This record gives sequence, C-alpha cells and structure tokens, in this order.
Amino acid sequence: MGNQVSQRAYNSVLLPTGAFGEILTALAALSISSACAPTIYTFSNSFMAIASWFAVVPRWVYILISEGILIPVAIVGAKRFYTTLIDILNIVGYWSSVFSAIILTEHMLFRRASFSEDQYPTTTWASYDLLPSGIPAVVAFVFACGALVPFMSQAWYVGPVARQGSGDVGVFVGFVVGAITYTLARSFEKILYKRMGKADPC
Repeated sequence: MGNQVSQRAYNSVLLPTGAFGEILTALAALSISSACAPTIYTFSNSFMAIASWFAVVPRWVYILISEGILIPVAIVGAKRFYTTLIDILNIVGYWSSVFSAIILTEHMLFRRASFSEDQYPTTTWASYDLLPSGIPAVVAFVFACGALVPFMSQAWYVGPVARQGSGDVGVFVGFVVGAITYTLARSFEKILYKRMGKADPC
C-alpha cells in the first residue's frame, strides 16, 4: 500500500518534469543523511545530559547504538514506508502531547512564564545538585501515558474507550492528565524541599 501511494505521488508530481524530476528525487534521497545526522547527534547528547556518568562513555558509542536501532527500522519501513511513517508519527503525537503539558506547566505555573536569567540560570545547567530532581516530570509522564492508553485508536491497538465511539482522544487526555499530575507532583516536591530546609532549585 505504501509503495503504491509513493508511486502515485511520483507519477503525479515528478514524472511530468522528466529528467529534472529524477534529479530532484536523487537530491531528496541524498539529503536524508543530513536530516538524520542532527537527530543522531542529539541522541548522544541527550544521554550525556541525563547524568554525569553517561558522559564517561564516548559519544560515538551512542551513535553506534542509534544506528543499530535505525538500520533495522529503516529496512522494515522501506517496504511499508507510508504506513510505517503514519504509525510512528501517531505514536510521537502522544509523547509530544504529554511532554508539552509538562514543559508548559513548569514554564507558565512554576516559573511564571519568564525567560529571565533568574528563572533559567545557565550557570547551573551542568550541576546536578542545582537542578530540579525531574521526579515530578517522570511521574507525570508515566501517569499520563497510562491514562491515555484506553483512549488510543491506532492501527495496532484500539483502547476500550475509543471502541465505544469516542475516537482517538488520547492526545488530549495525555495533555490534561500530564498537566494536572505534574502540577500536583511538582507542588509536593516544593513542599518537601521546604520541610527539609532545602532551597528549590527553581
């Protein structure tokens, strides 16, 4: 199905342009590596930012790991490109919804929607003790992902609530639950810091 869709798209868009269309296709294929490179680079940096001991491992090791994941996925996806792409983007939508809820809640509610140096001190970015624990974000992410599962409606899974006719509202449920859970967990963390006599990093 995916190959048929891709072939129809090529026939309707690029085929009438003749050799120029073939050149554009070649350029698009050659540009894939430049599109993937920043993601692979970010993959390695993200691991190193999680904890200081991740930085002990050379960056190229993380790149090899990402390539080991990417190549099999690409081989399978090449046979069903369009379908695979849509399925992956749908899953990413759930993740990005929950992630956005956490980030926006932290920024709007706890940092008072300010980008000042006081709210985001760049001098503390590499000091674990001077940064938030991240536990409220993890808790909110887990709760939100669990809450949205019954509302999912995907090719490989349809949740019980979605089967009743609600449609795929998992993105919205994840956003709301993520925001509420993060607000509660982050507020509890701030109270805990205060009782322990510790200053909240934020």
